[in-house]
Amino acid sequence: MGQLNKWILMLILVVGLPMALLACGSDEPSTSPVAERAASTPAPERSPATAEPTDTPQPSPVKTSQSMPATRQGAAKTDREVLAALYNATDGPNWTDNDNWLGDEPLGEWYGVVTDASGRVTELNLDSNDLTGEIPPELAQLSNLTHLDLNGNDLSGEIPTELARLSNLQNLDLSNNDLTGEISPELGQLTALEALELDDNNLSGEIPPELGQLSNLIYLFLDSNSLSGPIPTELGQLTGLQNLDLSHNELTGEIPPELGQLSIMLGGLDLSNNNLSGEIPTELGQLTGLTTLSLSSNKLSGGIPTELGQLTGLWDLSLASNQLSGEIPTELGQLASLFLLDLSSNDLSGEIPMELGQLSTQTTLNLSNNNLSGEIPTELGQLSNLDNLDLSHNRLSGEIPPELGQLGLFRLYLDGNDLSGCVPNSLQVQLVDSNLGDLPFC
Repeated sequence: MGQLNKWILMLILVVGLPMALLACGSDEPSTSPVAERAASTPAPERSPATAEPTDTPQPSPVKTSQSMPATRQGAAKTDREVLAALYNATDGPNWTDNDNWLGDEPLGEWYGVVTDASGRVTELNLDSNDLTGEIPPELAQLSNLTHLDLNGNDLSGEIPTELARLSNLQNLDLSNNDLTGEISPELGQLTALEALELDDNNLSGEIPPELGQLSNLIYLFLDSNSLSGPIPTELGQLTGLQNLDLSHNELTGEIPPELGQLSIMLGGLDLSNNNLSGEIPTELGQLTGLTTLSLSSNKLSGGIPTELGQLTGLWDLSLASNQLSGEIPTELGQLASLFLLDLSSNDLSGEIPMELGQLSTQTTLNLSNNNLSGEIPTELGQLSNLDNLDLSHNRLSGEIPPELGQLGLFRLYLDGNDLSGCVPNSLQVQLVDSNLGDLPFC
């Protein structure tokens, strides 16, 4: 019996003691296997768009009629969403042509939209399509875009700086609109750009030197704005440029000699109708590929560089309405391809070079409103293609060469000189418009 009581006591100790301890608690927390896994796994981080947890149950989401959730401000958008933003920002319902816009058709079937094989937008051509309003910055998210043409609309506001993110852009044409503000220096980041056309707007401020970084640029048209300040010397780095037009602005300072470093492929250089001063750089004579050189309506002074006679491919040379002085260089007679030579409204003196009679392709010669003296060269009678001859308001003397009667002149202005004699009858027959002063016909 004593042995049996001993076993009963041991059983009580083995079973009862742990139960007592469990009832009273211990120093280490007791966890289940599930709780241990939950504790050892870190909680996932919430994105900024994830709602904070609450202690109360949340209602189930309510479905709306929208086909896709609204995109957060500044978040990436699909090409379709970007085009929708453009449509809404520029009065799309009143465009001249908005075929398929905002419809279910593939984007490549929307008017003016070109896509690649993957359906990404590569070209957007909406020129002359009655777009109004401002250009939405969302266009910068069309990352495959190579051509953006919004020319000839009624767009206003500033050019979004965000467009500088279009790293594949080759052609940017925003000309003939009502855009205002300054040209963003960030546009110098568009290193794939071949054509930048911002002409015929109301842009102001200076031309950013950063545009000189556009090493692939072929066409740069900034004319017919209100741009001011100097012409950046950095534009001389655009060695692939074929046409540069900065005319009809308010540019000041001198013409940078660095422009003479531009490619011999440069065909057109138009800096007319500005407030440029100083002398014409002799370095422009290195641009042997020029067909058009217009520096008229500025405040240029000094003489006409003889180096311009090296531009044998010129069709049009206009230096009118400046303050140029000295004699007309005889070297201009080497410009065998010239159609128009306009040196009017300057302070040129001396005689008319007889070498100008070698310009057999010339149709217009305007030397009016200068201080030229001496007689009219008979060699001008060799200009078989000449239609318009204006030598008015100089100090020319002597008689009208009868050789001029051999030409097919439509217009002849000789008034405001000291000419004598009479007008050849052959001229009387052919002239449509003329002012010969008080000279009678022979």
